Amino acid sequence: MELGKRYDDVRCSLRVLLGVLLKPRSTLSYLSTARRRWWWVVALLMVAALAAQGFSYSKAELRFSFQRQLEYYESLSVAERQMMFPEPPVEPQASTFTLSTAIGVGAKIVATIATWLVWAGLLYLASTFLGQNRAGFGAFYGIVAWTWIPYVIRNAIQAIAMTLTGSAIYNQGLSGLVIDRTPVPITPIWQPPISPSAGDQVLAAFLARFDVYVIWNLVLLVLGVAALSHLSGKKALLGTLVIWLLFTLLSLLPALTGLNQGFRL
Repeated sequence: MELGKRYDDVRCSLRVLLGVLLKPRSTLSYLSTARRRWWWVVALLMVAALAAQGFSYSKAELRFSFQRQLEYYESLSVAERQMMFPEPPVEPQASTFTLSTAIGVGAKIVATIATWLVWAGLLYLASTFLGQNRAGFGAFYGIVAWTWIPYVIRNAIQAIAMTLTGSAIYNQGLSGLVIDRTPVPITPIWQPPISPSAGDQVLAAFLARFDVYVIWNLVLLVLGVAALSHLSGKKALLGTLVIWLLFTLLSLLPALTGLNQGFRL
């Protein structure tokens, strides 16, 4: 009996996953009234995708660093090699499961869960302000989790791409159009790094948020809010965009203060 119940739960969660991908409007409408929303399925998928992305990036970056060192070594004369390198660069064979990589992946997982909580809280407050009084915070949390499926797919695709090509992805979204974060080649003559202007930093941080998965996520959020709160499409769109703009402005603060190019939420 218990085993049959668990099997039904898994089967229903898989149906919901396929529904969000193929029929998002009707699936999110179903989730808005369902007793169970199976948000843990998305959480498990997100953990797996983030772990795969983190380890693939670490391995690709290690290989890229070795290739740059090897190119620099081969550009030197024999005398320079003997003076600067007792031995030629050796391709690293260490495991990509390092403590720093694990900490980075863990931090991303915690940040994702925190982002779901904040999004759910803000959507609940915005929807209540706009006139809904039927859905609670927990319902919004379940819907927000399912709308993160596009980011799960993005992380998985990036992990596969980095594994197959052996190249790390240094520029997220469209940020590479403004600032190329790819490490520069090693040269025998030291050259001071070219620091981007504050405007370029902010623009790169803003463009880093733009890709097809962000648009997909916003569409799912609007559909989910409309189904859950019974608000009109325009009100659901208004509330979602206001919150997204708030997150975007917060993500640009590090770039505005000159700390880095910003972070993704």
